[in-house]
Amino acid sequence: MKKHIPYVTYGVGILCVVIYALQWGAGCADTSNGMILFGAYYKPFILAGEYWRFLSVGLVHANIWHLLINMMSLYALGKALEPYMKRWKYLVLLVGSTVGSAAFLFVVQGNVLAVGISGGLYGLMTTYFILLYRSGGLKDARVRNIMISTLLMNLLINFMPGVSWVAHLGGAIAGFFLTEILLPDIDGKKKQRDYAVAGMALLIALGYFGYQNAYIPSNQAYLYTDYMVLSEEAKYVPASYIQKMAKRLDAIYDSNTILQDALTNQEA
Repeated sequence: MKKHIPYVTYGVGILCVVIYALQWGAGCADTSNGMILFGAYYKPFILAGEYWRFLSVGLVHANIWHLLINMMSLYALGKALEPYMKRWKYLVLLVGSTVGSAAFLFVVQGNVLAVGISGGLYGLMTTYFILLYRSGGLKDARVRNIMISTLLMNLLINFMPGVSWVAHLGGAIAGFFLTEILLPDIDGKKKQRDYAVAGMALLIALGYFGYQNAYIPSNQAYLYTDYMVLSEEAKYVPASYIQKMAKRLDAIYDSNTILQDALTNQEA
């Protein structure tokens, strides 16, 4: 029997470990500034043009325990789903669920900091539940009890401090639609088209409400944090990019030229 190696799962896991090792090596592991520097979800920087944070959020973790728990979950789900779905569909599901979780954060919450691949994991978990249901696996009492326990445990996790239920919900919803589009039921093409249309409608709604929420309230403007992150980032990227980010952030906050002046004075 041919052994199916979950290369995407291994690759994503290695990336997460490498990025955390780089945070550690840079002396900024487990700090808010360090997480932002290495790609955390951070709304002001996204509004300033760093849209890649919708994806990179999944590669950054808050601490070693956060990383280990997510990597164990990724391995368990990936080992089961990747060989079944095939590599590219699995990658689209994981990436789409991660981006979807960050998009929900952008629309629903204010200026929060978020890290971790758990949004993507909730998408994978949703797919796993759907496939079990379709195959009749949930008719087995033992499997059903395990799934109910898993579901309850993950619901309780959302009440823990520092955990974003919004991101988890967004990942699960994205996972649901992607599963129905990528892995249609035996009923065929009609349901697949219906879910594709519904998914597109959801994307349009997220885009509209995201546009309506594309601002930072004055009481959620953390200029000192931004200054510290940009100061550290200036060691690795051109000064022109740092000044461009500072200019955009000043415009977002309506703070005149506070960040630009602070960074210019630092260079002097």
